[in-house]
Amino acid sequence: MRRILHHTGEAIHRYNLIDDKDKIMVGLSGGKDSWTLLDVLLQLKRKAPIDFEIIAVIIDANFGMDYSKAIEYLKENNIPYHVERTTINEIVKSNPPKNPCFMCSRLRRGVIYHLAKKLKCNKIALGHHLDDAMETLLLNIFYSSKLLGLKPKVYAEDKVNIVIRPLIHVREADIIEYIKTKKFPIVPEDCAFKYKVSKRVKMKNLLQDLSEENKFLYISMKNIMDELYTIKKKRKIVL
Repeated sequence: MRRILHHTGEAIHRYNLIDDKDKIMVGLSGGKDSWTLLDVLLQLKRKAPIDFEIIAVIIDANFGMDYSKAIEYLKENNIPYHVERTTINEIVKSNPPKNPCFMCSRLRRGVIYHLAKKLKCNKIALGHHLDDAMETLLLNIFYSSKLLGLKPKVYAEDKVNIVIRPLIHVREADIIEYIKTKKFPIVPEDCAFKYKVSKRVKMKNLLQDLSEENKFLYISMKNIMDELYTIKKKRKIVL
């Protein structure tokens, strides 16, 4: 936990992710990453010299996932939350695209941006970690000819909401180990389309193989992404 807190605090400070009087919407999917993000931000909030609000938001896409235990946990721990019921499943099923994950993601983002305004949140925190960022960077290099990864802080497509990724320096392996010590009510993923992004899986496997040969791989990749962000920090990247 100390390592996760250190890397999260480092990212928040380096990229100025959180300011005084912020109201932050934390996207809570119910998976390990989003639970860790929420828990870490709550811990930092108690220690931070600034004052900011946190509200956990669950987007129910109507895939049949049971969020009841997650909601119970939020209530018992007095964590502000909001559950938004949607018909994303029905919309995607009515006109199945070649890549249902892409369409589902776009619809979710639209709901999130709308809710941010409704709940008067000025920032949206997502649970992407270092492994996600590295995989995205390689995907863009190999398949899109772009030197572009996940940014720690960006303006969303509506040019109003600001998306932050406080876990951007945190390894997925640390998150996996951390949740073993907690009692988060993990919500099992139950996608109606059972669709896997094979290219991303390939990038994950490639990084795993390379990291076995080079123990400094993740440090090197993090430094590269930090350098990219520093160089292009004035550019607004669309998610």
